[in-house]
Amino acid sequence: MYNYFNPIQDPKMVGLDSNLMTLLNSARDFATIPFIITSGLRTDAESIAVGGFAGDPHTKGLACDILCKSDTQQYLIVNGALKAGFKRIGLGLNHVHLDIDSSQAQNVIWIEKNAV
Repeated sequence: MYNYFNPIQDPKMVGLDSNLMTLLNSARDFATIPFIITSGLRTDAESIAVGGFAGDPHTKGLACDILCKSDTQQYLIVNGALKAGFKRIGLGLNHVHLDIDSSQAQNVIWIEKNAV
């Protein structure tokens, strides 16, 4: 179904919205580097424990975090995400947050609190 993701090798994709996965697949193609999903679908309690909030995009299957180990990887992931059509991007210390939650502000890039 997706060129770069499958539930056996990428168990964190389980429960994610199919539209999110289609955009992730496209972003991965543009980025030309592997995307490792470090966080996908969460419960409200899991989101709160990592600094999110109840009902955030992760709890709806509309968000994921992609592992990022360098500034170059961060640039490639963000560039690929923008080309694929993502309109919500968060920059963390070791990940890039990508989501498609239309109930949240659109056309935004932010630095996550723990990244400062």
